[in-house]
Formats: sequence, structure tokens, C-alpha cells
Amino acid sequence: MSKYSQIRNIDELESALKDVKMSLGGKKVEISDNLYGLRESYSPTNLLGMGLKSASTSYPIDKYLLDKVRKLKSFFSK
Repeated sequence: MSKYSQIRNIDELESALKDVKMSLGGKKVEISDNLYGLRESYSPTNLLGMGLKSASTSYPIDKYLLDKVRKLKSFFSK
């Protein structure tokens, strides 16, 4: 029943209440899934990656980091 103002007896009220509870249950699952997706998207590692990607548009940070990794690798391989 979609028009709650037309509820005339207790059976119609209970039916409408059941429909609302079912609808809310589905929304709860949907919101939980969306929240889990947000947590995955905005993890510390992903935020760092997005920041590095954003910074590398104005400065070639990937080349800088690659150079530093090569220097560290050569330092530890001696």
C-alpha cells in the first residue's frame, strides 16, 4: 500500500508496516555495501597513491622515486 493516508483498519496498517520494514531492510544492506566500498576506496594506501598521482601531474615524482629506489638498491647491494 503506497498511500498511507488511506489506511482504514489494523490489517492494512500491519501490511503497510511490514512493507516499510522490508524496504528499510533492503536499504540497510545497500548502505552497508556502499560504506564498505568507500572504506576500500579511501584506505591509507589508496589515498597515498592518489596523492602521488596528483603530485606527479605537476612534478615527475615517479622518475624521482624510481631514482631514489635505484640508489637505495645499489646502496644495499654493496
